[in-house]
Amino acid sequence: MPKRSRVKIFSFISIVIAIIIGIQYLGWLQPIDIFVRSLIAPTSQIVYDWSVTIKGNTDHFHSVNALQQAYTNLKKQYIASEINQTDYTQLQQKNALFKQSLHFFSSHSYSFISMNVIGQNIDPLGSSIIIDGGTKQHIKIGDPVVVQNGVLIGTVSRVEAHTTIVRLLDDHQSIIASTINNIDGSIGLIEGGYGTSLHMGMVPQNQKITIGDMVITSGLQSQIPRGLLIGKIEAVEKEAYQPFQTAFISPLVQLQRVITVSIILDTSTSTIQE
Repeated sequence: MPKRSRVKIFSFISIVIAIIIGIQYLGWLQPIDIFVRSLIAPTSQIVYDWSVTIKGNTDHFHSVNALQQAYTNLKKQYIASEINQTDYTQLQQKNALFKQSLHFFSSHSYSFISMNVIGQNIDPLGSSIIIDGGTKQHIKIGDPVVVQNGVLIGTVSRVEAHTTIVRLLDDHQSIIASTINNIDGSIGLIEGGYGTSLHMGMVPQNQKITIGDMVITSGLQSQIPRGLLIGKIEAVEKEAYQPFQTAFISPLVQLQRVITVSIILDTSTSTIQE
């Protein structure tokens, strides 16, 4: 291409660009610009729009940040809802247990106090729980601890100002004087430390024990009245030429899962109606 032609083309393009810049500067292209934007706005909105539809309701988000913020807020609401539901369920459970305890204590004439379980013993050789009451509530070592309708779960082993340790029935140091609701009214000692079951020894060999017999406290032990429920006979072990037999007892409650308990404070003038 001749040099003169290239110069003409370059000059022409430069003049066109200068005219366009001038028109843009003077604002003459603004109506056209607005018109073009109105044509492409719906398309661009579709391209850059995020939407979520839940049960027929659609929410639109015009940026990733808006979508992320909405997700964060929704997650917080969900977690709060889960916490509220958990609290409500626990409150219902405590209320049901409290009603059972009130029903039991309304039939008996001794003092008691209800407490919440706030911890468990981490000693692998022991089995105990911690409750939120102590000497200020007049709790003493040896006081019986019950749940529901008078089910014995253990005794107080240590008392401090604001907390108390309860030795559960399955603890290896637990010994409870008990009796079986059978024809002979067999008495013996229930010991823990045997896993999920309890052992009742010192039962004379000639006395009849039946699977399913109920076991209660005998009243022969200081501070523990007669008639508190302990568990049911699940197996019996007899050995020839031995004076005593052993009964295996299944507790009526899961000892490690109790959430509220009641401590019997004074049994000096109290009796249990069987």
